[in-house]
Amino acid sequence: SHWLKSPMSQDSSRSAALHPRDPLLGPPQAQPRMPPAPAQIFYGIAGAACAAFLIRTLAEQPLFPWQSDSAAWASAWLLMTVVDYYTVAVCVCGVFISTEGWLRGAIWSVLMLLLGAPFACTYVCYHALRGGSLTLATSRECTSSCSGLPMVLLYATLGLAFAGRLVWTLYEYPLVPLRPEDAAWSYQWLLTTIGDYYIASSVLIGVVLSTEPTMPALLWSIVQLLLGGPLNCAYVIYCLHRFGSLRLTEPGGAFGKIGAPLQ
Repeated sequence: SHWLKSPMSQDSSRSAALHPRDPLLGPPQAQPRMPPAPAQIFYGIAGAACAAFLIRTLAEQPLFPWQSDSAAWASAWLLMTVVDYYTVAVCVCGVFISTEGWLRGAIWSVLMLLLGAPFACTYVCYHALRGGSLTLATSRECTSSCSGLPMVLLYATLGLAFAGRLVWTLYEYPLVPLRPEDAAWSYQWLLTTIGDYYIASSVLIGVVLSTEPTMPALLWSIVQLLLGGPLNCAYVIYCLHRFGSLRLTEPGGAFGKIGAPLQ
């Protein structure tokens, strides 16, 4: 009989329901908040490395004035933007692996790392069509409607728009052989990589807007857009510390099929 259960047993059951086993970080009891989990350390190193690279690039090639006709400037910022993209990409890969498990999560991660942000958008559409949302599964409330058909339409549009830009760039400025000494080649690939970064970042911003209250969500989104990969890593570390997981809400999860809290 349930009324014979001790309060401690009931609390444990409630905790297990709110914090299911996470493929990335293991069961709840294996997720100590202090000292930091290996995932938190990894994202801390990734964010710090990206920040250091950004500082060096700013020192050697200041962002302003904009120098689209300078091969040295364009190639330096192209390399910086590639680093920025891969920093945010590993953050999104953490979401893939936490939600899908190691095998399927690794497949989605490889697709994103090799073929770019359109596959991040493809994953979001796939997840939404299965009934999931961008709300972290371990948060207590859903603050946004980042789920269902609107989410599919938004991310499908973003992914297709960037894929079009990528195809155009590949046609007009082939990726191989690399031509960093060519200002036009470097500048066009810089613009394309900026698009790649912002499309990938939009996935994490969707998580922020779905998981956080309105004002913190807006603040996190602004700093992530303005300050790049290091702030994306900072948000992931914050989520791991606060929730212990990067798992998204899934069909039949804590928020049902379209992100609405179950009664």
